[in-house]
Amino acid sequence: MALRRGLESVEAESRRNWHLTRNIVDTIRDPLVVLDGDMTIVIASKAFLVAFGITQAQAHGRQIFELGQHQWNVRVFRDLMERVIPDDQPIESFEIEDDFPGLGRRVFNLNARKISQPGNHAHRLLLVFEDITDRKQRERDAEMLKNEISHRIKNNLQIIVGLIGFEAKSMPDANIVGYRAMQARIGAIAELYDLISHSKRGGAITADSYLRGIAKTMSATLLGAASNIKIEVDAEALEIDPDKAVPFGLLVNELATNAVKHAFPDGIGRVVVSVKQAGDNIALTVSDNGIGIAKKDTDTAKAPERRGFNYIAIFVRQLGGTIVASPSDGAGTTVAILLPRLGPPIAGPERVAA
Repeated sequence: MALRRGLESVEAESRRNWHLTRNIVDTIRDPLVVLDGDMTIVIASKAFLVAFGITQAQAHGRQIFELGQHQWNVRVFRDLMERVIPDDQPIESFEIEDDFPGLGRRVFNLNARKISQPGNHAHRLLLVFEDITDRKQRERDAEMLKNEISHRIKNNLQIIVGLIGFEAKSMPDANIVGYRAMQARIGAIAELYDLISHSKRGGAITADSYLRGIAKTMSATLLGAASNIKIEVDAEALEIDPDKAVPFGLLVNELATNAVKHAFPDGIGRVVVSVKQAGDNIALTVSDNGIGIAKKDTDTAKAPERRGFNYIAIFVRQLGGTIVASPSDGAGTTVAILLPRLGPPIAGPERVAA
């Protein structure tokens, strides 16, 4: 008799705990489920049932991967979920996008973690679904608007480049070099906005494509089709944040312009722009096979040349970099600059789109 009363008391306590858990779960506004170790649903909140148009009876005892049209039955998601309990490894901000019955195209942010009950060796999972569809649409709209604005800025800058080129035709020879240098600078910025307008990475661009565009613009504005001076690019596809891309592009432009203007008195030569990963940093190198520049030449340079060196120092400072190699004398010129990481912030959630 005492044993039976004890069992009844334990069962009553278990029912009270279950009822309390049920009430707590139902107060949470985001869809939420509690899963057993084999991914079967133990508890589904009212928000979950309403959001996905199912009943408690339809949800209870079924694997999460079986619901709806099996939207959750994604390999990468399964692998993550199956590691939560044994590895005690929570899932943070896992994005999944799909068409859901009765909901249409939606994007959910999933978070999961292991939960334990004192005195009970069984472990369960708490899985929370955050509907971020509206937020993602706002982000996409903003991205589209940014790309459209970047495209228009690029077009306007190219018009300016064209106007400068037209004016240069009527200028004395002594002034043409300055006009062409200004064309190249503006062209470098125009190239950036062209790449941003086509970017699918939040405006981030890659160093190789950016530098190839700058080299093409410089070849057209500074050199012309008949020139025997070639600008080559040897760059890795490192991401560059758009906020850092302007000083970076202008830095490369100034270094290459200096080489084109001073290294090849006979009008024949090669300039190589290189960008490589160097540990946690980026190594930017601009080298030529010209006559070389002695240190005394930089000390006694004319005002326009001094401005060029000053621009380089300003852009290096803006990027937080360091010039680690100086021009050589008589055997070409190499300028090496060590820059910190220029990419966008380390990204966030994993994402699966069906």
